[in-house]
Amino acid sequence: MGEATERSSGGLKVVSIGAWLYNIVAGIELAPAAPGYKHAILRPQPGGGLTFVRASLDTLYGTLVSDWTLENGAFEYTIVVPPNTTATVILPRAGTTTLNGDVVSGITHEVGAGTHHWVVPLTASSLVNNG
Repeated sequence: MGEATERSSGGLKVVSIGAWLYNIVAGIELAPAAPGYKHAILRPQPGGGLTFVRASLDTLYGTLVSDWTLENGAFEYTIVVPPNTTATVILPRAGTTTLNGDVVSGITHEVGAGTHHWVVPLTASSLVNNG
């Protein structure tokens, strides 16, 4: 993967573009207390001009998927959590959100293995500038 320079309060540092795409844009993070993605943290950050992202990661337990789109004023987020694992999902904003068709509240959701689909209404001001 390529590398890019990022400016932070501590000066310049080199970051992997691949890591930025997985960790920030797709939001796939390793939970420090659960090695091997036994528990994943999924915190996607839509914005920066992107309208969709699909990322997958082969873990010791199976394929972890983070897939989002921005269409018609909504953030749609589908994840696949491998068997015998769990995930903490942190959505980009709260509001009238649905999870697999049921209305849910809050931005943080704990889920088990399987496919999960959220729909979150968004405004332009609620998007993250990843650029």
